[in-house]
Amino acid sequence: MNIARLIALTSVFKHLDYDTTYTNYCQSNGANITNTVRSTMQATTGQIKALHAVLPKDVVKDPELKAQFVYSVTNDATRTSTKSLTFDEANDALVSMGANPHKKPFVRLTRWHKFDYKKDSHMYILSLLQQMDWKVKSQTSNRYFADMNRFADWLRSNKSPVNKSLLDMNAVEVSTIISALENMVKHHTKKTLQQ
Repeated sequence: MNIARLIALTSVFKHLDYDTTYTNYCQSNGANITNTVRSTMQATTGQIKALHAVLPKDVVKDPELKAQFVYSVTNDATRTSTKSLTFDEANDALVSMGANPHKKPFVRLTRWHKFDYKKDSHMYILSLLQQMDWKVKSQTSNRYFADMNRFADWLRSNKSPVNKSLLDMNAVEVSTIISALENMVKHHTKKTLQQ
């Protein structure tokens, strides 16, 4: 692999803009845009295999060149492997190299993802999630919905004050979750305004 090709790849990714590159690709091929919000979902095995197929063999085999490639995609020096890419970053990389993006895999909803739409407290939680930009775009319309996958992951993590599904919580536990989410919204808003 010559260095000029790697520099060219790097310059492509430094100027890569998800909304324009991926959206333009989808629109030019007549596809519905399924998600224009950044996801924290890890890249799939299929995406990693596709990346390795379109990348020059020297980049795949040389850890230093691979780390430079990953840095050019993520702008994060701590991530050095293609396995550390998110689903959307891997799709961005594939599209910019002329390959087809992958569709998000179907995720079966578990009890951790569910809520009771008849309860105002649950609907307020969905509102707080969207205020923090924990949202996904509908595949069939221009509406955004709370990202229940991310919320379920947060509920299961040690960052959540209550490690239960929303449906299993009592009123006091739900109010504890609401309080934590309100603080996260304040922090997110402050961080957004500083940028």
